[in-house]
Amino acid sequence: MTLPVELASIFHNKRKSYKMVLIQSILDEYRESYTRFLPLDQVAERFLSYYQKSSVEGKKVDSPPNGVASSWDEFTLSQTKSLLKTPIDALSKILEITAETITFRHHIGTASHKQKAERTNVSIGEPDSPRGSYTGSEAKLYTDTAAATVKA
Repeated sequence: MTLPVELASIFHNKRKSYKMVLIQSILDEYRESYTRFLPLDQVAERFLSYYQKSSVEGKKVDSPPNGVASSWDEFTLSQTKSLLKTPIDALSKILEITAETITFRHHIGTASHKQKAERTNVSIGEPDSPRGSYTGSEAKLYTDTAAATVKA
């Protein structure tokens, strides 16, 4: 699967960054909640959990920013949300954020949906719920195609 230009240009040069963990945290939250507009706190908790768990498992991960905390275990949710401002800003062409929520911009989800639908002969439209929640197979299709888009 080819990567949409918006994602390809972001990940072209850098293979390890907060951006990649942020995107993975968003995708994981989509898979679990089936909600398009994700609570920013939940995504931040997932992001922090990744670094805390990886550190405990002895995996090589970037250290927390200097002067903020000496380890990821000491990092707070508030500090994480502050840290995420930089990768969120860097991904502003593909992410939509409010004070409370984060999601992919509509054109990213739509492009992913259309690519998958073309291969599977499925018609994809807007989420059924006015709040942006996907149901059943629609949610799975959204997260699967978004994940495939990022991994490709």
